[in-house]
Amino acid sequence: MAKSVLITGGAKRLGKEMALSLAQKGWDVALHFRNSESDAETTRQRIEKTGVVCRLFQANLERAHEAVDMLRKVLKEFPELDLLVNNASVFDESPLATVDEEVFDRQFDVNFKSPFFMTQQYTKNCLSGHVVNILDTKIQSNRAGRFTAYNLSKKALMHLTQMSAIDLAPRFRVNAIAPGPVLKASHASEEEFQIRIQQTPLKLEIPGSSIVSALNYLIENPNLTGEILYCDNGSHLN
Repeated sequence: MAKSVLITGGAKRLGKEMALSLAQKGWDVALHFRNSESDAETTRQRIEKTGVVCRLFQANLERAHEAVDMLRKVLKEFPELDLLVNNASVFDESPLATVDEEVFDRQFDVNFKSPFFMTQQYTKNCLSGHVVNILDTKIQSNRAGRFTAYNLSKKALMHLTQMSAIDLAPRFRVNAIAPGPVLKASHASEEEFQIRIQQTPLKLEIPGSSIVSALNYLIENPNLTGEILYCDNGSHLN
């Protein structure tokens, strides 16, 4: 029987790369999207060309009840879901001095609250499995900067990763990947993005395939839980 995965934010960017990689390994894929239905359909078609099953699921992760309802639908299609990848996130400017409640809540609802309750729902309804949370290398920094609420939401998800790895063992493993500057943010220029790369110890481009490689490593090693793989050119060491 084929293994199955739910990837949130799977229509494009890193989510798409992870979905296509697992499909090529024979995994059936549940692909979540919010607004990118056209991209999700294109990705679904590419996945199904590999010979596996792909189903699309729409939900607004700013509303945790929608996230949970979606997971229930996924489990009807894939009742023995092997892997949940909490990849979807929002990255809004949210400086401590000026962030408003709406932007603050958006960071926590998408980046932490929905992954929390999806993990709860998943582990209540499956006998065993694996959760991989996508974090950010910034979890190691205490500099608030322009993205205070975003950074806090990812720090919360980091602690959830480690706490749930203990609470859910031995039936479930919970791990995480903390990427560095893999993709240029919509609010950043190409010059700003390249400066960020040059500020990392290795000063290398970080392709999406590196994140996929990290995911495969976590999947393939059954003795890993509570681990955070920093795929960030060594940025977390600064």
